[in-house]
Amino acid sequence: MKVKEFISKNRILIIIGIALFAVILGSALFIKSGTEDHGAYPLDGVNDKRSYIALTGEKYNLTEEQEQQYLLEEKKREERIEEKKRDEKPVKEEYKPDDKDKPDDIIEDGDNTSDEPGGEPTDDPAEEPEDPGENSGGDDPGEEEPETPADDPGVSDEEESKRPTIICSLRDGETIDGAFLSFTVKGISYKNMVLGSGDIAVKLNGSKIYSSGQNNGIISYRTSENLNDGENEVVITAVDKDGNQATARYNVIINKEGPREEAGTMRVTLSADVLSLGTFFDVEVLFYEGENLPYVVDRAFQQAGMRYSHAGRFDYGFYLDRVYMTGITEGYRIPDAIQEKLDQEGITSMGFDNDSLGEKDFYEHSGWMYMLDGVFTDGFSTKPAEDGSEINLIFTLNYGYEFDGTWFNGSW
Repeated sequence: MKVKEFISKNRILIIIGIALFAVILGSALFIKSGTEDHGAYPLDGVNDKRSYIALTGEKYNLTEEQEQQYLLEEKKREERIEEKKRDEKPVKEEYKPDDKDKPDDIIEDGDNTSDEPGGEPTDDPAEEPEDPGENSGGDDPGEEEPETPADDPGVSDEEESKRPTIICSLRDGETIDGAFLSFTVKGISYKNMVLGSGDIAVKLNGSKIYSSGQNNGIISYRTSENLNDGENEVVITAVDKDGNQATARYNVIINKEGPREEAGTMRVTLSADVLSLGTFFDVEVLFYEGENLPYVVDRAFQQAGMRYSHAGRFDYGFYLDRVYMTGITEGYRIPDAIQEKLDQEGITSMGFDNDSLGEKDFYEHSGWMYMLDGVFTDGFSTKPAEDGSEINLIFTLNYGYEFDGTWFNGSW
């Protein structure tokens, strides 16, 4: 009863007290929520709320990525130290031939050894030390090319290791019978990329020779020109896409009067059916090891007693231009079916000669074409002679359309 009377009499004071207590409690909670949590003392261990520091002291950890970065930086630092040591090596002093105190590691001309660490003599021509003394020099055979000594101190080990590799079928010092030279070359860059014929320059006795074709990275060269009866020098220079260069030299002895190795026979025919002139010759020709088709055709004309002219060389870009024979075009007649096609397409007619037959005779797109074993193919100089094969030299009045199925499906 007394409690109720007390509450009733002091109700206002009690309400004020409760409100005051609530305000004080709320303020305390607010202040506590605004306090920053600094966590434990960071040096007591690894703190997940701190950034990791790339140190290796006790109780400091690296992530896997940071550890790899640290190892990479250490490797680069060691490489810089090694490079600095190499740069500080003294350059070899140049010695003259009459120097008496010349050290043993200076190489005389003709020594087949290397003064580089690990260098050993070699008798394998495919692995000959490469002489960087000659630049490919483009297609101008008169252009002088700078020479670089093999032990040039300006060439670093890294540059040396990036030189292309030259593999050649020639053997230094070998003797070859007959006035003919045939060999193959393969160039490989330090990136293990096969070099093309445009990346390799070959000179025979100072004159550039051209490739006769390329197959699976192996480039063929053959020539009967610029050969000495005796010593001949072949210089091969390879340059990769990054400009790294290597040069190999081979000395070969040519015995022009020596017997050549026979390789087989081929059949060769010459005809002009589009003029109703038939076949001029049909002969079987002997050929020798290493020869390509132009050599076989040349021998066929000799056997048939006929003259001819050609563009290009036997070894590069050969094209049969004109055949000479007294009265060769007499009695010509263009078959009606072919004449009709020529007229329909408006092919420009041209003049002709009585004693020769060749390019642009009768019509503007006329000339000599060839088939190898019944198939039209390009690159006469690139095709090697093969035993039992057949070459058909055919005159056309318009790009060979009379024979290749463009105008006719079958005979005309």
